[in-house]
Amino acid sequence: MKTLNIMIAAVFLMATAPAHAGAAVCYGTEETPQGRDTDAEYFARWSGSGHGRAAERVARQDWAAKYRGNPSCTSSQDLESGYLVIIEAHTRAYTDETVVTMAAGFGRTADEAEDEAVAELGRRNWSWKQRDGYTTIFDKRF
Repeated sequence: MKTLNIMIAAVFLMATAPAHAGAAVCYGTEETPQGRDTDAEYFARWSGSGHGRAAERVARQDWAAKYRGNPSCTSSQDLESGYLVIIEAHTRAYTDETVVTMAAGFGRTADEAEDEAVAELGRRNWSWKQRDGYTTIFDKRF
């Protein structure tokens, strides 16, 4: 009887354990009238199994259905579950045009994901500084 209870408990734990997943984001860009790149949309995808690389393949396919060239993408890589946060900032270019920059972050917590998104925003737009601010446009637990 004790063995049966242990087996039932093991099956229950496997059935209620969180599924491993992954998440990824690709950014679609457009040109401003003065020829500067500005982010126009994002393709956020998550997979029900695997890691971020599987989700990135799907996000790249979605991007390729609308755009040509090489997409700018990022994924949760080996993080099997956690949070995805996408932020955006609006900055003025030297041409006096508004440029939109989006950035995604992944983390074990929502705060960790947001911190990574802020760091990614700085990498994607070198002229952006934290004092310029940003807006959270998407968040999801995966």
